[in-house]
Amino acid sequence: MNVDAARLRADIEANAQFGAVDASEGPARTVLTGSDADKQVRERFVERLSAAGLSVRVDAVGNIVGRWIPPSCDPDAAPVAVGSHFDSVPRGGIFDGPLGTYGALESVRAMQAAEVSPARPIEVVCFTEEEGARFGVGTLGSSVATGQRTASEALSLTDDEGVSLATHLERIGFAGEDTIDAAHWDSWVELHIEQGTKLTSNDAGVGIGNSLHTNNHVVLDGSEMAAEKARRVFTTDPGMGVIRHADAGYEEALAEANESDVPIPMRDATEGE
Repeated sequence: MNVDAARLRADIEANAQFGAVDASEGPARTVLTGSDADKQVRERFVERLSAAGLSVRVDAVGNIVGRWIPPSCDPDAAPVAVGSHFDSVPRGGIFDGPLGTYGALESVRAMQAAEVSPARPIEVVCFTEEEGARFGVGTLGSSVATGQRTASEALSLTDDEGVSLATHLERIGFAGEDTIDAAHWDSWVELHIEQGTKLTSNDAGVGIGNSLHTNNHVVLDGSEMAAEKARRVFTTDPGMGVIRHADAGYEEALAEANESDVPIPMRDATEGE
């Protein structure tokens, strides 16, 4: 079974026209959630899903799901979900997100063309505000789908101008109903562009991730006591703990990056002041 690489490329390049910006590194785009570019991106995606025969629904936080039920499968079976996102960071790459969303759609079209009949329904998913560039909360749409955050919590978030996600979704016509429940999925698959050099340095076309990074919140407690009442040896300074923790984390990341041939960008500590 083969995918139509030219069709996939055409979809990604057409998508890249929405929010297109110039960048020294190559084609780039800025698609903030609720922007005109976001509206255009979503409308085209829904059109392409419908053209492929998928039924489309939009949930309360703007997540889009295109569902394909092959004739021979059990429609009540837990579906395989595939997809990514369309929103971007400012001047983001044209493949970051769209490769996963349109790649998911192309996989369905390829199975349809080859008359492959999966045993389960396939759901092509586009999550809202995964980058967090507008509302400051990354993986927003998927966090609602996984029950980590309620739809009302997400919809009440506001951007720098004080405009809520709910208002933005209403404006672009993508405020739906109910929420996606990822607990009902059999599995989740996402195709993502590599953002390093490991595949290139190993002359590999694809890599399968076996771990994920995440955010960690570390709380370091100290003991306070007036300096004139206690010598330094009897106090615990959490600031020193933070410094040591950050330094150890950086050294570990640097060692891993060097081993994997991943460049570490360096910035002047005063940049942006």
